[in-house]
Amino acid sequence: METNPSQLPRLQAGIGWTINLPPPASPSAEGDFIATLFKQLAPNRDDFIKAANLSYFAEGGEHIAYLDESRENVIKITKYTAGYTFGFNDDGTGLAAVFATPRDYLRRIAITNETFEDAAKILGIIPIAKHAWSIVHSQPYYGSERPFPKAVHRYMRSLGFQRVDPEIISGFTKGSPTYYHKAKNVLSGDCKPDNFRVLESGNLMPIDIISAQPQEGMRKTVLANLFI
Repeated sequence: METNPSQLPRLQAGIGWTINLPPPASPSAEGDFIATLFKQLAPNRDDFIKAANLSYFAEGGEHIAYLDESRENVIKITKYTAGYTFGFNDDGTGLAAVFATPRDYLRRIAITNETFEDAAKILGIIPIAKHAWSIVHSQPYYGSERPFPKAVHRYMRSLGFQRVDPEIISGFTKGSPTYYHKAKNVLSGDCKPDNFRVLESGNLMPIDIISAQPQEGMRKTVLANLFI
């Protein structure tokens, strides 16, 4: 078993290969789909943590995060059964942050890499039940300095995003800023300061926002509720 995350096979998300994945036929098909794509890293999470010599870093709603030996990368392991994580759903009255499928999660990493020039990489998977896997990915460690809310807004606007009216946002991200990029059709939510870091250059980097490319119905809702 490999003992260093830097030596593990890393399948780069963000090249576009996850963008047009067909929807799964069933939850078991979703789990089987994940298993066909990625290498199993270890029989369980504890074995992976010990073998890779990871140290506990933080825990959020979706991930348990660890630092690698060099403290250069954060290793994130999804918590939910079947790898279910967070995404957006148009419930007909607004945008709701809801549980999403592993495919949505892979798309989200791809979109984040492409839009914000992040370098998140899929490391592999760890089984947690029949047809169910935790997805493991790495992200560079960007330090601990958090920006002020106004700095986050300036940063998102500098990239071409517009603020979405918070009145149409529901679910767990309600109260956190959401932005939309018309040209790229990218919706980014949960854009609170805790989910960004200030780099040594002074620029910002998102570390845990939720990005998606909305379909036509959701896109119309967003376009009708943008701030100038």
